[in-house]
Amino acid sequence: MIKITKRQKDIMHFLLENDVFITVQNLSERFDVSSRTLRYDLDLIEYFLKEQGISLERKPHYGVRIQFNEYEYKLINESLNRNHDYQLPQEERRRLILFYLLCESRLTIEQLSELLEVSKQTIQSDLEELDLELNQTSLKIIRKVRLGCFIEGNETEQRRYFTKLYKQMNDSEHSIVDKYVRDKCNKMTEKASHIVRNMENFQKFNFAHPDELRSIIAFNLYRSSKGMLLPTNYTHQFEAGRLSLVEKLTNNFEININENDALFILEHMLDAKVDATPQTWIEQDEDEIIAIELADFLLNGLDVVTKLSEEESSNFIENLQLHLKITLFRIRNKLNVENQILDRVKVSIPLIYEYTKSRLIEYETKSGLYFNEEEIAYIAMHVGAIVEKRALYAPGLNVLVACHFGIATSKIMVSRLAAMIPEINIIGPVTLDEVKKYSTDQTIDLIITTLKFDSNIDIVQVSPLLSDEDVYRIKTKVYKSTYLKQCNNFIKNFNYGSTKSYKLSDYLSKKYIQIYEDLPEWRTAIRLAAQPLVDDRMIEKRYVDRMIRAVEEFGNYMVILPETAFVHAGIDDGVNEPCVSLLVLKTPTVFGNQNQELIRNIVVIAVKKREDDIILKLAKILENPDNRKQLNQDHITVNQILELKHEVKLC
Repeated sequence: MIKITKRQKDIMHFLLENDVFITVQNLSERFDVSSRTLRYDLDLIEYFLKEQGISLERKPHYGVRIQFNEYEYKLINESLNRNHDYQLPQEERRRLILFYLLCESRLTIEQLSELLEVSKQTIQSDLEELDLELNQTSLKIIRKVRLGCFIEGNETEQRRYFTKLYKQMNDSEHSIVDKYVRDKCNKMTEKASHIVRNMENFQKFNFAHPDELRSIIAFNLYRSSKGMLLPTNYTHQFEAGRLSLVEKLTNNFEININENDALFILEHMLDAKVDATPQTWIEQDEDEIIAIELADFLLNGLDVVTKLSEEESSNFIENLQLHLKITLFRIRNKLNVENQILDRVKVSIPLIYEYTKSRLIEYETKSGLYFNEEEIAYIAMHVGAIVEKRALYAPGLNVLVACHFGIATSKIMVSRLAAMIPEINIIGPVTLDEVKKYSTDQTIDLIITTLKFDSNIDIVQVSPLLSDEDVYRIKTKVYKSTYLKQCNNFIKNFNYGSTKSYKLSDYLSKKYIQIYEDLPEWRTAIRLAAQPLVDDRMIEKRYVDRMIRAVEEFGNYMVILPETAFVHAGIDDGVNEPCVSLLVLKTPTVFGNQNQELIRNIVVIAVKKREDDIILKLAKILENPDNRKQLNQDHITVNQILELKHEVKLC
């Protein structure tokens, strides 16, 4: 429900008591606000009434009135009584201040205080805080005595900031913004709606949020029409001649817009979310056929098709197809998009990213297409979602509960665990004497116990009644253990395509292997593991710093196998030659800042070409439990490490 302020509620009461047209001027004088502010209030009132099927009639030169019958009069009053006076939260108020300043050439502090129904001192305070927020951009709020406030800065950033604000807003804010843009940019809003519809028809899909896209396009068209154009260097990432695509979508509307501005709008449309249900059409176009074929190709490479029902497989194709259609459209028309979470995707789902990349590169050889890193990361996110959703990984953790208290206490403990962490498979409760038997008879991933003891299986010691701290530690351990089990099973199940066995010695030189007794700190361990590569100038020191920063920023996702971290950075972060190094610790060390892991092995990987799939190859070797067990031997030698291999079983 739209929330209204006390002033807006008072305006409605006044209109209800005077069932005649009242001019905006009369209303603004009565409520002591400017005509501009009064119109904003009426916009929100119109939305409030529309929710109840009641109209606010606006008639030029006559004014406004509420159309109602006796029943509707009662309905409105009941709604007003239920709707408490609304005060904009600070965060919303500041977003709207920025919105108004982006849309207006200038506004005084008095006008802003009227619009938002707060004191001038509050607006002053908000502007000071917004100055700090904008410090991270090229934008700046300029304040001139008696002239007002306005935003100064790079035109591209002003437009991007408008989009960012819009996406942060809630429904109430959207209602204000959409109505404002529709009134302010009247002609442009109509053109924007037509452009959105044309794009949907042209690409045969529906946008998930067409109103949002329409307002963003209208805002861009409005600024372009007022001569606020994007810099000419904006199109450096596009090939010349792409304006023809926009002309198809705009039907050659008489829009005063240059190629830079047109491509900026096209970029927004290509990056917008689409509806999960495509439009119905009779004939499949070429890109749709390729999208379905490519979705099948990605799925088949996981070697788990037999685990998916026909319905699940069909759903995956439909969900991925829409994204692939847009991707193909961008690729064919040389339109690059920026993936702002590229680094996070590569670090947080490294196996899925590498798998997706390897499959797409394989597909490139027969299709003539080229998928850059940004597109690969977007597709990897879709693949990752389906992998988790369809349970391609192993089922939940097998958790053994061992309690040395009585049966009643044990049962309560198990009951609470089942309620708080339903995704785990609980075995027990068992006595401490029975732990060894149960651990031998079946696979146990984690032991929760009331009394600590030595075991090769991870243990969480808790109190029998499970304190909040106990639950937190259990959930943290379950999350980490589940992630490792998922990674381990993913490595086992994906079809790498190699037809021959290979060893670590095929990818790792003897001089880049180090064996140490222990190290107290994980950053030191990464630096030590990488040092031979730095000494030989295979990588630069900044590459090492970037690896450490990736762990600090994104967490321990590089620990994709038990006690083994695969650390790496980007191609452009200081790689001179592709290389690998390995540090083996006889005593585990704590890895990372949050959700810390115990690790024994650090694999440093540096690749020079996007085609390099060394992570997948090494993961196949080290996924083998026997290989990891051998690495943990007290007297392991460098030569023995080099002989560790991945066996390909021929049918």
